[in-house]
Amino acid sequence: MAQAPAPVSPPSAPLSARSGSRVPALTGDALHKAVLESFDGAIPPVPLPLHYKLGLFLVALAMVLLPLVYVGLIGFAGYGVWYHATHNYDIASGLRGRTAGAAFLGGYLAPLVVGVILILFMIKPLFAPRPKHMDPRRLNPQAEPLLFAFVAKICDLVGAPRPREIHVDCEVNASASFRRGLLSFFGDDLVLTIGLPLAAGLNLRQFAGVLAHEFGHFAQGAGMRMTFVIRSVNGWFARVVYERDGWDEALTQYAHETDIRIGIFLHLSRVFVWLTRQVLKLLMYAGHALSCFMLRQMEYDADAYETHMSGSACYASTMRRVIEMSIAQQLAKGAIGKMWDEGRLIDDIPRLARNKVRKLPKEAEEHVRKELTEGQTAWHQTHPSGRDRVAAANRIGVKGIYFAADDARLRLGESLLAADLFRDFAGLSKTVSSDFYRAVLGPKVGRAQFVPVDDLLDREDADEAAAKAAARYLQGAPTLLRPLPLPARPPAPHAALASGVEELARLREELLRLAPAHRAAYRRYDEADTALSRCALALALCKAKLGFDPKDFKLKRAEAGAAVAERERAQREQFGAAAELGPFEALAGARLHAALGLLEDPEIAGRIPRAEALRAEAARGLPAYRQVAAAAPKALELNRTFQALSLLCQNLEGRERQQEFIAEVLASCRQLQRALREIQGCFDESPYPFDHAKKDMTLRTYLLPAVPGEEQLGDVLRAAQEFLEKLAGLYFRLLQGLVAAAEQAEAAAGLPPFPEVPEEPAAAE
Repeated sequence: MAQAPAPVSPPSAPLSARSGSRVPALTGDALHKAVLESFDGAIPPVPLPLHYKLGLFLVALAMVLLPLVYVGLIGFAGYGVWYHATHNYDIASGLRGRTAGAAFLGGYLAPLVVGVILILFMIKPLFAPRPKHMDPRRLNPQAEPLLFAFVAKICDLVGAPRPREIHVDCEVNASASFRRGLLSFFGDDLVLTIGLPLAAGLNLRQFAGVLAHEFGHFAQGAGMRMTFVIRSVNGWFARVVYERDGWDEALTQYAHETDIRIGIFLHLSRVFVWLTRQVLKLLMYAGHALSCFMLRQMEYDADAYETHMSGSACYASTMRRVIEMSIAQQLAKGAIGKMWDEGRLIDDIPRLARNKVRKLPKEAEEHVRKELTEGQTAWHQTHPSGRDRVAAANRIGVKGIYFAADDARLRLGESLLAADLFRDFAGLSKTVSSDFYRAVLGPKVGRAQFVPVDDLLDREDADEAAAKAAARYLQGAPTLLRPLPLPARPPAPHAALASGVEELARLREELLRLAPAHRAAYRRYDEADTALSRCALALALCKAKLGFDPKDFKLKRAEAGAAVAERERAQREQFGAAAELGPFEALAGARLHAALGLLEDPEIAGRIPRAEALRAEAARGLPAYRQVAAAAPKALELNRTFQALSLLCQNLEGRERQQEFIAEVLASCRQLQRALREIQGCFDESPYPFDHAKKDMTLRTYLLPAVPGEEQLGDVLRAAQEFLEKLAGLYFRLLQGLVAAAEQAEAAAGLPPFPEVPEEPAAAE
């Protein structure tokens, strides 16, 4: 049992200044009292019926037996090899010459070699090492007295043992587990792991409920131990079924490179190794099916502890917040990936995630709503759906015991943040963020430039404003599908400013007149392009001899002929739409070029505060934009090849021996590799047009530093994906920067911004 934490000492700074909390500055004893003395009542134990305990025990027993079944199969295979080796060695007796050699080779030696390899690969999963994860950071009780006291209080109320250690990491999660795994199975040796992004996003009342949930598992005693067994076996099966290591790669390589007389044995061995994995997969599915109901029930029981701690209404808000934070964390990692492309890393991941949750896209908000109102719990899920869990909490119908005595306390509990439990949450977040980067990137972190979160947030706000300005300026969102054509000559001022402004006004008037028809034509062009992509995927499946549902690709039949006919129709539609798009795009390019020319006019430049900087940015951006725009058609074709190869790879498992399928995968890989080499030649070694941690970064090195060999399937796919993502991001950033400069120049010439583009009506279902 963990010792009681030391008394709380006054923090070194007001709470609001340390963590960004929305409450008045509480320090020392006042904070201690507000946090620890606002529990009103006790949490009733959640009883586990005898039949449930018995069922859990039987499921755990079955889970233990499943690996034993696999061990029995290994023993059976070993006995078969031993029997063959000791009883069939004279299989070639009585035969002479080549007949005897063939009989010995095929009848005795081949089964012996294949059997030994099979047994080795069957034994290997029993000793498969656990995957390496980032080691979480262990907190010092003396450094975090309030947090440890808070956790101890909740453990006492729940009736669970106090954790010996508290760890923190960079995930949107909290978990209580056995500190040393199986070695802690028979004691109360627990560890609590708190994800700092979760603590950054929850208020103190919600966080208290989450901790009550986690410790509620351990309040169930034997039930939690049975669950530990179930989860451990399920996790082991998942690893040994899906993970591959050097042994697997070596067997595949030797089978292809060795002399055919020996290679045939290795290929045969691969067949039997694949079969053993199917046996493991079957056992994995059996274990998963046996355990799902019990695991869901464990979650409901732990939810009851959370509901009694924070209340039924708070449970619903916590569920919503956790889903939102999970989405925000993914968005944060996406933003970090883009910064890493420039050699930079954000210094505080939890704070970035907390800011992302405030500006979730509409699609994410709709996903959260559906999960909480329409989510269904499937039989194979280990956790109930959000809707079902909220409904169960509402049926309990309690106010909760934390911050529930009066309205003033309730407001306080919803204003204090979980982050306020930590003495220096911001500093700890930066340390844990650095830990995360080291675990993911390794030594590369040392070459990174760390930047404050505020820098990224300011840049994202500027990018959002620039995107809106570009859509307004172009009367439609810019797209890499139809890059805006710009004249090859550098922008230059008009001979007479008045006539230049007059010509620009004429272009603007004509663009506004053509804009509605242009948007309608672009919709047709985009729909045709989507159809072309579907046809490319369908043809790839046909070539690989894979069946598919034609409805998924909007085809009449699942045949190559139907895909070709649809492709020809889409090409005609796209060609016709392109003819309508051309005049507007030419005018828009001419307008943008003329507006940039205004920056070169001294009178106009004198009216713009940052005219010189804008001119320099445009001078760097225009050459890069022209290269990106010129490469766009090849990039679109490369994207279709990439999508087709990705689809084939998704269907790779179980088809490793189908020659036509593998031939199509390799042919697509070679085609993608050639396309990458070709498109790499579209870019020169001119400087990367934006600030980068590497001062000598070039456009080509940024977009596609190297093209992997054609046999390196995974590397080729990754290189194509990274290139396409970087190219699209660079195109939008370049065009938006040019548009922002042009719009300022037009404003300085007395030309108002274009009106906002009206929203498109929702398409009928």
